[in-house]
Amino acid sequence: MRATSRTAVTFAALFGIVSIVVAATASSAMAQTRPDRGEIVRQFRMNFSNDQLDKNGEMVADDVVVEVNGGVSSKPNGATFRGRDEFVAWQKGVKATFPGSTITEDDIVVSGNKVAVRYTVSGPHRGPLPTPDGAIQPTGRTVHIHAAEFFTFNDQGKVIHLQNFSNDLNVVHQLTAK
Repeated sequence: MRATSRTAVTFAALFGIVSIVVAATASSAMAQTRPDRGEIVRQFRMNFSNDQLDKNGEMVADDVVVEVNGGVSSKPNGATFRGRDEFVAWQKGVKATFPGSTITEDDIVVSGNKVAVRYTVSGPHRGPLPTPDGAIQPTGRTVHIHAAEFFTFNDQGKVIHLQNFSNDLNVVHQLTAK
């Protein structure tokens, strides 16, 4: 009887180890096939800096929702963009106002399907900048826009929601200070 119970215990222990190894391998395989959200956000920054905004459009869901400075309900500088086309148009509008602008990533935090990033956009002001008081005409000054974004991703690694917050008052000051 002792040999049988030792065999049973040894088998149970071996089965437990095999189960743990199989579970760890499956978990590792799932992690490898899951898109790296932090890397996707870094690619967004590179695409923006390299004027490849249509590539960013490929990285968002068809029905993405973008809320800038709290969304359209946050007057006077909030805006909401819905869908891939509006998302790309928004980015192209920023680049038209600040052509050649680049992004420097300051901080990035990834947690599950969410990514938070703090960054700085730097570039020359060469296009009209819409404000609640009318457009600020191009000044040629280089601005540094401090901003933060919060991304939410679906299981396929596409952005489904983006919240963007930028220090617009500081931008206006940089462009209008004497």
